[in-house]
This record gives sequence, C-alpha cells and structure tokens, in this order.
Amino acid sequence: MCITGRLSHGNAHTFHNQKRGQCPCDLIFRSAHYVMLVDINFLAKKPQVRMRRFWGVMVWLVGAGMFPGMAGATPKLPVVESAALAVGMQVPWSQPVRVNDPFEGENVGVFDRHEFSRGDIPRVTVLSLWQPQRVRFLVGFGTQCTRTYVGYIFLYFPVGGLNCGQIDTSRKITEAVLKIGDRNWSLTQGQNNTFPIPPELAMALHQAPEANVPLRLVTEAGELIDSEIGVNTVRSWQQVFAPVPPSAP
Repeated sequence: MCITGRLSHGNAHTFHNQKRGQCPCDLIFRSAHYVMLVDINFLAKKPQVRMRRFWGVMVWLVGAGMFPGMAGATPKLPVVESAALAVGMQVPWSQPVRVNDPFEGENVGVFDRHEFSRGDIPRVTVLSLWQPQRVRFLVGFGTQCTRTYVGYIFLYFPVGGLNCGQIDTSRKITEAVLKIGDRNWSLTQGQNNTFPIPPELAMALHQAPEANVPLRLVTEAGELIDSEIGVNTVRSWQQVFAPVPPSAP
C-alpha cells in the first residue's frame, strides 16, 4: 500500500509504502494542505483487511489535523442573548461565546466569574465580560448563593435558579488594573463600569501566558477590590482578541 501526504508547498511524506519506487495511485483525497494518493491494487487484495487498515490510516490523519475539512469546521460558539451582567446569571463561563445583544449588536466574548470572601463579607463576586473593543465589570457583595433541591433517597435534583439573598451591586468602578507578566495595564476611561480596550492592551491580552491574571478594581469611593481572572478565561482571550486579518482589496 502506498499512501502519500503532500504539503501544499511541495514537501512529501510517505506514511506507509510496501512498494519500492513509484506508486501507481488511483484514489486522490485532497485537503487545504495535503493530497493523499492511494493504490487501488493494494485495496483490491483481501479487501476487508485492506479497507480496515486504510480507514484506520484515514482516521489517524483526520485526528492529526491533516484533513481539516473532514474533521469538521470550527465548532459553533454558544450564543448568549445579552451583554448584561448579573449575580446568579447562567451563562457558559470562561469559554468563548457569541454575544447577541439587542443594543450592542453581535460579537465574540468571554464571561468570567470569581468569588471569594473578604473580612466579614461572606461572598464577593466579581463578574466581567471581555469583548474585542471593551470590558464590563460588576461587583456584588452579599451572602452565599443557595439552591433548592428535591429528591428521594440518594437522587436529588436542583429546582429553579440560584438564590443569592441580598446582593449589593452598587459599586461604581472607576479604574481597573491588570497585571500581565511584569507590566500593569490601567483602564480609567470608563462609563457605567465599562471600559474601552486600546489596541496595545488587546494584543497583550491575546498573547498573555496561560495563567491566572491579577485584577484590581478601584471604586468611586476609593475602595480597592483585588480579584483575578482565571486561566480558562485567559486562554479564551487568544480567540476573543485575535487580530482581525486585513480585508482583501
């Protein structure tokens, strides 16, 4: 059997070749980067065994990413119907989503949530929505969220959403500081807890190392709220802040 993968720039690789010399091939499989040539004579001998080997190689090639068209296109992103933030909201956290907001339009983004206790405050919730042009924050101070369950013996199921009690979300954020590597990035030109992201910071977010990123929020009253952005959200920044290729003339 002769199966040859050929890169678009001309480098050839032979994955399996039982015949020395040139391989007479009759089947051609093409992709954006590879051309696959298969010897029909090899498949004709003991077809069941040969076909099993052939499709085994095909599965390996698809899994290795050599046939992206067969492996399928990039999966569709989950859709969130609003860019608003609220404590107790149910969205896909820390993964790229498509935000379809009736007032702000449609764009890719990633929601982040970090919860912790501070002093006599049992729960502090810091929410953020990162989009290519802006970031929005919401800070909630309150009690621990609870959920009602019903069930029988060992089987219990949640009923309804989260009950978060009295939550204070009135803090107005006037400054947000991110520490990426050894550099601090400060956002101060915001309104309603929403800050524009300059191109230089967008590139830094796109290239940020996959690790938790420290975040400090400053309120209108001068209160400091130290939080962090989780590694999964930081990983999602690679897609959210990916440079847009220039349009063709």
